[in-house]
Amino acid sequence: MSYSKKLTAAAALTATLLLGTAHQQAGRPVTLKLWHNRIASSESFEKEIREFERQNPGIKVEITPTSGAQYTQVVNLAFRGGETPDVFVVPTDGGVGLKDLVSNKWALPLNKWATPAWQRTFPADSFVEGVNVYDGNVYSAPFAGGGANYLALYINNKVFRDAGLVDASGKIRVPRTWAEQRQFARQIAERSGGKVYGMGFGAKQGDYVLNIQMQGVRASGAPTAGPLGYYFHNAKTGKFEFASNPVFRQWFETWIDMKNDGSLYPQSSVYNDEQIRPIFASGAFGMYVNGNWLPASLAQTNPDFTDYTVVTMPQAKTQPGSYYYRGVPAGAELVISSKTKYPEQAWKLFSFLNSRASANRWVGYGESVRVWPQTASLAKGKAGEAAKVGVQVNKVAPNFNALRPQLADVKFKEPTPNFEYYVLAAFNGQLKKQDLPKVLKDLEDSYNAALADAVDTARKNGSKVTLADFAFPDWDPTKDQATLK
Repeated sequence: MSYSKKLTAAAALTATLLLGTAHQQAGRPVTLKLWHNRIASSESFEKEIREFERQNPGIKVEITPTSGAQYTQVVNLAFRGGETPDVFVVPTDGGVGLKDLVSNKWALPLNKWATPAWQRTFPADSFVEGVNVYDGNVYSAPFAGGGANYLALYINNKVFRDAGLVDASGKIRVPRTWAEQRQFARQIAERSGGKVYGMGFGAKQGDYVLNIQMQGVRASGAPTAGPLGYYFHNAKTGKFEFASNPVFRQWFETWIDMKNDGSLYPQSSVYNDEQIRPIFASGAFGMYVNGNWLPASLAQTNPDFTDYTVVTMPQAKTQPGSYYYRGVPAGAELVISSKTKYPEQAWKLFSFLNSRASANRWVGYGESVRVWPQTASLAKGKAGEAAKVGVQVNKVAPNFNALRPQLADVKFKEPTPNFEYYVLAAFNGQLKKQDLPKVLKDLEDSYNAALADAVDTARKNGSKVTLADFAFPDWDPTKDQATLK
């Protein structure tokens, strides 16, 4: 199909929805369904919806939050024959993204409303082909801020004080390296007689929580960015390097040492990410890796717990060997369902939640900084600390998808077993140090083979993408580099 025909088809879909349902909308109250997977931000969503309903008295909104990979399943099932939402967050687990929603015709083109004037209310480069625009059609808008790293190490100050992890002035000591992290975790366990642990996490949440335990490798000599950065793919070489890059083995060795030291919270595999947070607040363990949304979540579940510190995650050495990378603001969060019966009202909700005014309130609720950098000045207290962590140890990287939009045609699926499997295996005592050379080599080979297979599949489906397209040899990960020639 030609570019012009694609635009015509998209416009026809929007027009059909508008004309075919106009008689349902005239003068009648409308109830919209909003689905999201931002469990920690549920209260903030509810506050925004109350404000939206106040400003739009003819529209009611039903909110349905669902966590983790279950959310992806719910969205898939809904569009394959169930009851669909009107506005929903793009799934982030299970290998589904905005490109898939567009390909399946589940997302409504927004060009009727998302005019150039509306787009200019966002920071420059907020709408990019292959990111939130496909074939010239806008489908979403950037929501989150431009912080390179949305994760942090959270420290329970009381646990640290009880373990003697303070300096001469009584200030909490902060672990900067993996060696210090292990040392501090072991000291917590030893000083408490095994009653308190150094670190904990909610492994029952699934691969995502296991993945983020490793995030420190990003600033330790593994320049992972680009469309597969989540999986620790090196965008400079275009390869997965679990065995070739020694930093991965170093991380796993430290993790295994912490397990053997008895400093990892033994019930971590029993709880999911939401369930483990109050346990962290109770002082069962001292260190916890989580996102910049945690302050808002703790304010809901444990409002009296404020005695904690937010810091950058430890890395292999004191000085970074690589960085956390941030690109242009373009991103995708909310979309309007192509099956909505109320596109005009759905747009009102979509544009309201993506407005600067909503962003200002969002940060005021204690949430993370939004796409407008100026909202950082509104972040106070613990949310402000988390926002500051997000812009530390970072560099600007090119928007690799914008440079090569054909990368979005590739549907990469992690091989089995994946590296998250081995993070859990090490925690359970099933992975030993002597196993690491073979395990990491097998991971490297299987991930690179999976990428090659995904590229072959995309090409069979008509894409011109190649495996070489995933390599950006001119990218210098040690410098701020917004674009490439």
